[in-house]
Amino acid sequence: MTGATCLAGDPATAAILLVATGAYQLQEVRRAQTRLVERGVSAAILYLGEPGRFRAPRDPKEAQYVHSDSEVHALFPAERPRVFVTHTRPEPFLGALRRLDTGPATTAALGFVNRGGTLDVPGLLFANRSTWAHVVDAAASVLGESRGNLLTEAELAAVDGQGDPATILRPATGPAS
Repeated sequence: MTGATCLAGDPATAAILLVATGAYQLQEVRRAQTRLVERGVSAAILYLGEPGRFRAPRDPKEAQYVHSDSEVHALFPAERPRVFVTHTRPEPFLGALRRLDTGPATTAALGFVNRGGTLDVPGLLFANRSTWAHVVDAAASVLGESRGNLLTEAELAAVDGQGDPATILRPATGPAS
């Protein structure tokens, strides 16, 4: 399908969809998927490279460009909770992608929240609450799962801004799924 692809897992059977737009965001989603799988939660990774193909068409010309409802549902089954991670502001991103947004109980979006002042990518992702651990935390929310089942106490403290960010900014260990 043009504009998006499934990189890991099966959207039809996964417990959750982890959707990335942006290279750094994809790295974090891959790490989040690794953690979720380690904790017994199946997760599909989707890369959304052309979000505009998934919007609701505004006119007949645009309808020729965007995907049909059946095509959208094949990659983004409505019954699957999802977490979007984007390099843009998450609210307008979801607004443009209403067809993919299943509501606040089952859809979360992370992205730029106007936080800066860092000198490296991991720091920027942390400041904007878009690290792998923030993705796992958002996944717990849309899955109705306890955060403590998916993240350690030290990781939760870092996610909540109460602990050492280095806890979740350390390089990934082990193979990515």
